[in-house]
Amino acid sequence: MGRPEHYELTLDKLFVSSLVRSPEKEIVYRDVRRYNYVTFYERVRRLASGLMSLGLRDGSKVGVIDWNTNHFLELMFAVPLSGSILHTINLRLAPQEILYTINYVRDDAFVIRDEFVPLAEKLAPAMPFVKQWIVTSDDGSLPSTTLRPVAHIEDVIKGGDPNFEFPRLSENTTAAVYFTSGTTGLPKAVYFSHRQITLQSIINGLVVTAYPSPVRVSSADVVMHIPPFFHGLGWMMPYLATLLGMKQVLPGRPDAKVMLELIKREKVTFGAGVPIFLKMLIEHPEAENYRDALSNFRYLLDGEHPPRSLFYEAKKFGVQFIEAFGMSEGVGFTFAVPKEYMLDWPWEKLLDYINTAGLPGPFVQVKIVDESGKPVPKDFKTMGKVLIKSPGLTEGYWKDPERTEASWTDDGWFITGDIGVWNEEGYILIVDREKDVIKSGGEWISSVRLEDMIASHPAVARVAVVGVRSRKWSERPVALIVLKPEYKGRLREEDIREYLLKEFVETGKTPKWWLPDKIMFVDDLPLTSVGKVNKRALREQLKELELP
Repeated sequence: MGRPEHYELTLDKLFVSSLVRSPEKEIVYRDVRRYNYVTFYERVRRLASGLMSLGLRDGSKVGVIDWNTNHFLELMFAVPLSGSILHTINLRLAPQEILYTINYVRDDAFVIRDEFVPLAEKLAPAMPFVKQWIVTSDDGSLPSTTLRPVAHIEDVIKGGDPNFEFPRLSENTTAAVYFTSGTTGLPKAVYFSHRQITLQSIINGLVVTAYPSPVRVSSADVVMHIPPFFHGLGWMMPYLATLLGMKQVLPGRPDAKVMLELIKREKVTFGAGVPIFLKMLIEHPEAENYRDALSNFRYLLDGEHPPRSLFYEAKKFGVQFIEAFGMSEGVGFTFAVPKEYMLDWPWEKLLDYINTAGLPGPFVQVKIVDESGKPVPKDFKTMGKVLIKSPGLTEGYWKDPERTEASWTDDGWFITGDIGVWNEEGYILIVDREKDVIKSGGEWISSVRLEDMIASHPAVARVAVVGVRSRKWSERPVALIVLKPEYKGRLREEDIREYLLKEFVETGKTPKWWLPDKIMFVDDLPLTSVGKVNKRALREQLKELELP
């Protein structure tokens, strides 16, 4: 007699439906490689088998440095399904930060793209724990290198068993570890089990398929993987796309012209990413040539709150997008999907909701509290700390119990470090990071809201607002503005100030004391490794500045 089996939510289950429903759907990496889901699954099995034959199993750590290529996509499944732990390495970190993350994890094997082999050779003497090097390249060749032992990933795949049966794993087995972008110090390691990745993929999938919204998709859509796989596992989009059986397009190293061409050629209809990637597409000098292709493109935006002006710029090309809110610690908490009764609203009115962090996704709980832990009024004005509970949330910071304990409340809520407001409808708006909010005379000023106001000026390309020391008020806001090329040298600080007074103070939208005490025009703004404005670097640049 048989008995029921506990169904483990391991990553191989994401293939179950797609192999039946969508076996001929394609995986496309630039013009380098194209194959269907049957071949995709076989390559994952072969790669998992090959990795295990190299001795990688039972919690071995496998570091990866690559762009969004088909090899990286295969590794995102093969490494965890072999029983090892995938360690995605942020290649935009400084070399010493990369070495810090590798030393912290102590990778047993290292997969590296050919163009980064010289970097690996420099770091290798400080990484004696790495027992196997694997190189990826587009042409299949293995470059000359001092790394030992070394193999090309295609040889590992070819040597693997096409009928390999994955080891039986618990869904609670750690599947992946990666590091936050380190905006407040050294990067922090977060980790996720098979179950957490699967559930986060389901959360994201329900939001973009079940709820009516400007970015609603189905298995018939074509997704391009824009978020780097090394950051938040590409926002879990590879796992979601595989679960749905979508055609998947891989752009490799980020390049706006390449992505525009892929959108046109492969009929891409969906993507996700930070605002800067969307701006790269619609502001490209040749964007007009891709207007027809872009008119079918929808974009799920996260990473930082975009100015209202970006919605208008995207709309000119027919690109629709909504905001979402997530973190390295959990990729997808809230999503700015409209409620059903809002669907007939004029677009301008709907913007007030889709230009927020939105509503909690399925299974996700959110609350905004004051210093005493009491929920703040739902008036969209009173700021508080954003707390989260979600099955897709990391279980903690890897090998750091003290930081983990400090990041959760006694009753199990994760302290995001974000400051937000909410309304009676349940929509939330992230108004700042706690470290970025400007504390002036005992009151809080949202740097994000100030940035939104300044960004609405037609001359402003990018803006960042940070707090600097004030003898009287403790902190006061300073705005750093990058002007559009045609306005450079034509605008004064007073022009921006008068605009803010007229549009926001005199209309009662913001108090006068919120306005920046100083406005500086700069050529560029420093960015973090994931494309967000690096406010820590800006504060460091302005540390000698003191205002009255």
